[in-house]
Amino acid sequence: MRNFATYDGPPAYKPWRAPLRTPTSVDHLLAGYTPKRLSIPVAMIDRPYFHNQIPWAVELTGTTNSLAIGGKPQAGKTTFLQTLIVAGARTHAPKDLQFFCLDFSSGKLRPLEGLPHVASVATRIEVARIRRTLAQLTAIANFREKVISDHHGLDWASYLQERHNPQHLASRDPYSDIVFIIDGWDNFTTDDWLPDDAIQGEHDKYIEQVTSLARRGANIGIHLAIGLNRWTALRTTIRSSIGLKIDLSPADINDTGIELTRVVNEIPPKSPGRALSTHAKDYDGIEDAYMHLMVGAPRLDGLDTMAGIAQTFATTVATITEQWKNETSFPPKMEMLPAHLSYADVTTKAPPAKHEDPEHLRWSLPVGLMESTLEPLVLNVMQDPHVLVFGENDSGKTQDLHTIAKAITDRNTPQQVKFVVIDYDGDLEGAVPDEYMAPSATLNDGTVASTYIRNSLELEKSAPLIRAGLEPRRQPANVSKEDRARHSWWSGPEIVLLCDDWHQVITQHPLQYSALQAELAEFIESRTSGFHFIAACHSAQFYTLTSLNKGALGVAWNRGGHVLVHSGNKDEYPGKEIPIRKRRPGEALYIRRRQQRDTVQIAQLP
Repeated sequence: MRNFATYDGPPAYKPWRAPLRTPTSVDHLLAGYTPKRLSIPVAMIDRPYFHNQIPWAVELTGTTNSLAIGGKPQAGKTTFLQTLIVAGARTHAPKDLQFFCLDFSSGKLRPLEGLPHVASVATRIEVARIRRTLAQLTAIANFREKVISDHHGLDWASYLQERHNPQHLASRDPYSDIVFIIDGWDNFTTDDWLPDDAIQGEHDKYIEQVTSLARRGANIGIHLAIGLNRWTALRTTIRSSIGLKIDLSPADINDTGIELTRVVNEIPPKSPGRALSTHAKDYDGIEDAYMHLMVGAPRLDGLDTMAGIAQTFATTVATITEQWKNETSFPPKMEMLPAHLSYADVTTKAPPAKHEDPEHLRWSLPVGLMESTLEPLVLNVMQDPHVLVFGENDSGKTQDLHTIAKAITDRNTPQQVKFVVIDYDGDLEGAVPDEYMAPSATLNDGTVASTYIRNSLELEKSAPLIRAGLEPRRQPANVSKEDRARHSWWSGPEIVLLCDDWHQVITQHPLQYSALQAELAEFIESRTSGFHFIAACHSAQFYTLTSLNKGALGVAWNRGGHVLVHSGNKDEYPGKEIPIRKRRPGEALYIRRRQQRDTVQIAQLP
């Protein structure tokens, strides 16, 4: 005993390490770590067989392309996802790895939005940003699949190489490997976060978009990372695409499955961040499935604690931004549909058209931007001749008419198009240059029937003349397909009836809801008469007019065309098939048969 008391040699070997009780900061996790593409250290793993504890990394490749982490509230799911972002941004250049995030949990992903790697973070109350995120990722996936399909033999690794070739289509893709994070999956899969005036089937569409991304992601560089309370909330269609599953302390022990109940029970209670990986990873010939993990702390200041973590994010973002400041290219932040949009902003993005171009080009009218793609909204009024605009006062519907008229006159000469304008309030003054107006006519009593109609009396005089002018365009019987395509039985300009405040027209017209039906219905229903009905109406009349299918507007609705629904009161249209909600001026829901509905912003003229 005396000899042991004075022993000054090496300490005895300790085969067991201290329990995993505190998180390891990201900078400590990365100390001595050899960088590897899509390998992101996020935790410490206890390896009893080797008598050590080492950094544990998720490998977003192969069968573990996507991951999910499950556990009860406050178990550490958000911390894991924060650590994934911080460690991923620390080990990968912004051009090599990006993050798109939906935060349906605590809102604690938002402080990391400033990282150059993070394209966007949307919380549950930011419905427009959620829509935009899903639309952006879907557009990216579609583009990548098309490029890979069009270039036979191209796989994802080859695609990444071709992104550096300016002659290759892949070079147009500003992103590379994308991690799509959804924190709070259980909340996302319920529809109680949507507004009361949500479109019917809108929530199902979002779930379908995520499911599609999960299914296709492995081949196109899109990786899901989901945080959820209960594994039963993960639908089978998505579960099959999640190769890596990590268990924290469960919300319900029965939710883990019979085969995992015993091992999950080994997670110490009241130990946030303690987890088990259910995916076997080979370390020196020994698999680490069901070994204990301690999720790392998303910080770079060397402190192995979660205490005061919120105060460290600004410094962490600044440190990582400084690290990559000399990079030559950075992925763009996700853009939102702008609240204010000039006509020039749209026309510079749209295909140009000259007066001598074919009709289908001259009558493809760029009038706004679509939220789903941020590409121009182009109204093909040669294929679908009519445009209907609904909205409350000051919602932007009259501005729509100005913009549409501008698009028409920019692309057509006065010999190619003539306008008749119904404008009881005078708000369309200046929308149509004089040389584009159809000529007025002198009646038998010496009075003039104007084609710029300002009240119901003038409309009563002019309506028969409008019909008389269209009468020669009535399609004869037995017309061949070729003759119909070039409307060989008539010649002359296209005719546009531009009407503001249709609700005033029906109020003051003797036939009210059936206004102008007798004169115009036949030509509205025809696609070969060269006639276009473009009208704006108060949203309070939307349901009545479209359900009755009466009057010029009702006939145009029934025929199908382009519809823009601006701001209004939700009770103005029963049901959810066509939602009316409060929107900012100029924003509208775009509806067209055979086409996916989309939120759009209509351009404004100076």
